[in-house]
Formats: sequence, structure tokens, C-alpha cells
Amino acid sequence: TNDDNRDVAFNQLKMVFPDWEAVAAADTEDVIDAIRTAGLANQKGPRIQGALKEIKTHNGGKIDLEFLREMPHEEARNWLMSIKGVGPKTAAIVLLFSMGIPAFPVDTHIYRVTGRIGVRPK
Repeated sequence: TNDDNRDVAFNQLKMVFPDWEAVAAADTEDVIDAIRTAGLANQKGPRIQGALKEIKTHNGGKIDLEFLREMPHEEARNWLMSIKGVGPKTAAIVLLFSMGIPAFPVDTHIYRVTGRIGVRPK
């Protein structure tokens, strides 16, 4: 998903649904329609709702990630990655930008370049 399509899809999601509770409770097709411009909406829609439901289940019915601050960083990362559709990069992005927890998001480009310059083993 490129940045422009991501932003359009997220803004559309916010226009259609007043909050994360509404996204979690919505008909999946409505979520898919709201994020269609991002691409892979049929895959992402159910995963977004699944992630919200996992958060609610783990957090006493609240959609809030504050509980991650109480976990050791590796445990918080692993908990996030236990959610379908959340990999190492997404987990690191959530920890770093949403929670202020030290993490380093690595995409395929960073992985390739760090190998080339010898920062990590090839």
C-alpha cells in the first residue's frame, strides 16, 4: 500500500466509523468498502476487526493498547505478532510510534541495505 492510498483509506474509515468500537462491531463488508483504496481490502478488513477483537479480549473489553507498556518489550512484541496479520514490522511500528517503546521497524529495503553495508550478517 502506498502512502497516498493508505491515507485515503484511513480517512475513509474514520469518516464511516466514529471510533474503533464501531469498526469492531461493523459488518465486515462495510469495513472492506471503507478501506478498499488501500488494496487487499478483503484481507485487511477482517484482520483489522480480528485485531480489535483480540485487543478487547485481552484488555477487559477495552480497545486500548496501554497494557503493552506493562509488558517487557519482547513480550509486547510477541503479543502483537500473535494477532493474525501483524508481523515484526507492524509490531515494531505500533510499539515505537503508538507506545513510545524502543523498537526498530525493518522493511525489506532496510533489511537489504543493512546486509549490503555489513550492519547485519548476510
